[in-house]
Amino acid sequence: MKLYIHDEISEDTRVIIYDSAASDFNALINLIQEEFGLKNKGKKVEQIRDERNKTITKKEQLKEKMDLYIQISEQQKQQPQTEKAIEKPNTIATSSSINANSNNSTKPSEVPSATMQKELNALADSAVKHFQAREYRKAVKAYKLLQASNVDSMGCMSNIATVYIAASKFDRALKYLLKCLEMDKYNQNIYKLLGKCYFGLKNYKESLQNFYHQVTILEKYQKEIKDESKLKDITELIQDGYVDMAKCLTLIGEKQQGFSFIASVLKKNDAHKVALLEYAKYVLYETKDASDSITATLRILVADQNNVDAKDILSEIVETFGVEPLLNHISQGSEKLDTSAAPGLAWMALILKEHSCINEAVVLYKTALKLAPSNFAYLLNLVHTLEIDVRFKDALCEIKEFCKNNPTVASGTFTTKVLLEVSNFAFSFLT
Repeated sequence: MKLYIHDEISEDTRVIIYDSAASDFNALINLIQEEFGLKNKGKKVEQIRDERNKTITKKEQLKEKMDLYIQISEQQKQQPQTEKAIEKPNTIATSSSINANSNNSTKPSEVPSATMQKELNALADSAVKHFQAREYRKAVKAYKLLQASNVDSMGCMSNIATVYIAASKFDRALKYLLKCLEMDKYNQNIYKLLGKCYFGLKNYKESLQNFYHQVTILEKYQKEIKDESKLKDITELIQDGYVDMAKCLTLIGEKQQGFSFIASVLKKNDAHKVALLEYAKYVLYETKDASDSITATLRILVADQNNVDAKDILSEIVETFGVEPLLNHISQGSEKLDTSAAPGLAWMALILKEHSCINEAVVLYKTALKLAPSNFAYLLNLVHTLEIDVRFKDALCEIKEFCKNNPTVASGTFTTKVLLEVSNFAFSFLT
């Protein structure tokens, strides 16, 4: 399985492939120590925790692509039995951090009790759940309590900033991210969050600078990686960074430079969704190339049918250029559409209908119905679209046409013949 290992002190992140079926938990620890070169530095892995601050002690707790945080300590030389070396964990709360008014300030801090650690784990769980439920204020409160308990201060501040960014409180997020940057100036994730934060504040030049720092750090690390799976993950992050820089460049007027970044990403990864979306926007707004924009947009929608941004672009193309470029793209220049195109036409008609492109949706539904004249679902969608536009007479005409073309279609004792009679009767009131 693939695991993401984070060193909390150096904020270094490594991707490790661990065979949980063939190896025990100690093998994972040895693998981590070897990857980070700890033995050569006289250090060892003291503790492994998950993103919810739960201690990981056995391989059954692990999951694919899990984020793990390691606490590293110096390997202690053996001391006389009369002396007792005590390691103070810096990632879990200590008894002295909970009880600030200790009577003996010189007494070494002790590892928290099981009850205390259980409470901290529950607090970490609640922070994640509140964030997932978009209860941002409660999530921030939970992370601040964890930070006050000496639980991974930088990690807590980074999480608080992430919550504030999700809540569009960019000015508040910035305060925490700048503190994180003071603690570690080589953390690519902090630069990424700063880029997002400044982007939200519409300070695109500063956003660009931070995304640039992120990519620079990643590209330096990329040169040192030999493992293909790790290289793939880093490469994807770098590509995302270039797309983020392209957005900033476009917004500060450097559109051509931004487009060159997008083109370079697509040259290496032609399935990058965000890059395809930015490409579709550029060719639509700058070169007025409907065909190229449609190609990029449909590539996104084929892979992600619920992509809202791609649907917006598709509807904007049709609003600007009509349905002809879309039909030409589907037919691939042929004068006649193949019957296999009917489902795609109906699906795109639904997208256009949702974006209030009623006339264009009607054209696509009619075209789909011509290719599949007995498909009752296409008729129902066409009729509903016409009803939205208060075109009841046209809707009845379509029903009558369908009944004439499909005289044997029936549902129980209700046939298209009966439906035709009802339609004729209703039609008489509209003429």
